[in-house]
Amino acid sequence: MKYFYLVAPLVKLPLKKSQLFTYHADRPASVGSLVSINFGFKQTEGIVIAKTKRPPYPTKKLILKEKSFLTQNQIDLAQSLAQYYYAPLGTTLKLFTLKKTKTSKA
Repeated sequence: MKYFYLVAPLVKLPLKKSQLFTYHADRPASVGSLVSINFGFKQTEGIVIAKTKRPPYPTKKLILKEKSFLTQNQIDLAQSLAQYYYAPLGTTLKLFTLKKTKTSKA
């Protein structure tokens, strides 16, 4: 069984373009999950925003990295901030993720 989700890639997108894309998974994922997706010709991360029905076009598969990475309140806040400041949703959601820290060699 395939499960379908609306995913916001954590990349900067033009504001006039759609900010959400449909992907599928073989296992259920929760809203707010951190996923790995093929976006264009790159592998990137994204956040599951909502469950959706099967679209009439083929979809790409997502890979679940971490369940319940963001709460619904955090997603709602990111969407409100993106709308208020007229910013891409993906880059706004990226502010809610932690950067990987580099360890320096001493």
